[in-house]
Amino acid sequence: MGISIVLLSGGIDSTVALAEEVARDDSEIHALTVSYGQRHVREVGAARFIAEHYGVPWRHVEIDLSWATAHLAAPEQCRTLEEIRKEKISPAYVPARNTLLISLALVYSDAIGAEKIILSANAGDGHAFPDCRPEFFAAMNTAAKIGTTSRPRIVAPYLHKAKSEVVWRGHLIGVPFAQTVSCYSDRTDSNPCGKCDACLLRLDAFQSTGLVDPLFYLVDW
Repeated sequence: MGISIVLLSGGIDSTVALAEEVARDDSEIHALTVSYGQRHVREVGAARFIAEHYGVPWRHVEIDLSWATAHLAAPEQCRTLEEIRKEKISPAYVPARNTLLISLALVYSDAIGAEKIILSANAGDGHAFPDCRPEFFAAMNTAAKIGTTSRPRIVAPYLHKAKSEVVWRGHLIGVPFAQTVSCYSDRTDSNPCGKCDACLLRLDAFQSTGLVDPLFYLVDW
């Protein structure tokens, strides 16, 4: 049995990726969560809950990138889905974030001898996030083979799948979506803002599948 590392943010995509890896039951699974100064720190608590829910070891790494993210737009932008999907570079793009996350996962991989690293970018991310594109993952795989002893595969299972498909896959295996966090807002309560890009994309994904998002169902704005 090999060892897999899932980069777990606490959001929908990474939670489904972890759940599907657990369901395959063919590897020892570790979850890695990184705090980098993001406003939506609630997702770290969500990631911890999800790792415990699935009974996998969870490691939390903290790195302060606030100096590189201070320029990012406020989360509650009230844009339309059409505007979001036309954006060349998302205002929520954290410079080289996935390069950092994968690099930390490679450190972890060499430490425990992992054979696979899973990052859950979906097909809707690539147009506005340069580190969510197929060529980026191909390059990182080359770097992993050359620059590590464990030589893990870096896998992005949803790279060509819409977020709605990811939601549906999670629904079929009972993912606890009510415990996931997508909202970019720094609000301290458990409710999503319903206005930021992440909230709109999440709500659209659930509506596209005919499912009700348990978070939005409970919120009365």
